[in-house]
Formats: sequence, C-alpha cells, structure tokens
Amino acid sequence: MMTLLVGIGAAIGAMLRYGITNLSNRYLTDQFPVGTLLINLIGSLILGFLTGINLSSPMLVLLGTGTMGGFTTFSTYNFELVKLIKSQKISLFMIYLLASYIVGGLMTLLGLVIGRQMVS
Repeated sequence: MMTLLVGIGAAIGAMLRYGITNLSNRYLTDQFPVGTLLINLIGSLILGFLTGINLSSPMLVLLGTGTMGGFTTFSTYNFELVKLIKSQKISLFMIYLLASYIVGGLMTLLGLVIGRQMVS
C-alpha cells in the first residue's frame, strides 16, 4: 500500500515540477535556473510543514516522500550547477549553490515551525 502511495505522490509531484519548469522557462530568465531553485525551496518549505503538522504515516508517505520527492529534484540542480561552471558563470554558480542550501534549510525550518504552530 505504501509503495502505491509513493508512486501516486511522485507522479503528482513530477507533473507539478514539469509545469512550473515550463512556466519559469517561458516567463523568467534563462540565464539562471530560477524554476529549479523555486521548486526546491518550495519543496523544502512544504516538507518542513508536513513534518511539523504530524501527519499520519500514510499521508506523510503520499505527500512527503511521494509528492515532494517527485516535485523536488537533486539531479537537475546538480546538472544546472555544472552548466553554470562550464559557461564560466561563477558568481551565478555561487548564488545558486548558497541559495539552494542556506535558503532551502531556512525554508524547511520555517515550514516546520509553521506546521508545529498549527497543531499546538
């Protein structure tokens, strides 16, 4: 049952990621991977929130492991970092690297705090 929940969630997350990436590529700059950064930061916030509200195990598997796992993407992030280095955009590389980890961690913490506040 849990495997099916992960699969359903992952499909939903992947479709959301695809849609946001396409919108980002259409309306935002193509010089910086804004779409992937937004996806990973939003995913960090939501995963922190889901953890903070103490969901039941099946719901956390569906929404956390499945949906957020399919939504966020570490492989695309690393590929885009390599592209920035190869095109000698060192400052954009550093901004993307630091924003992803520092702001991503802060977003997770923020989501956790919001989620815990909602259940207390």
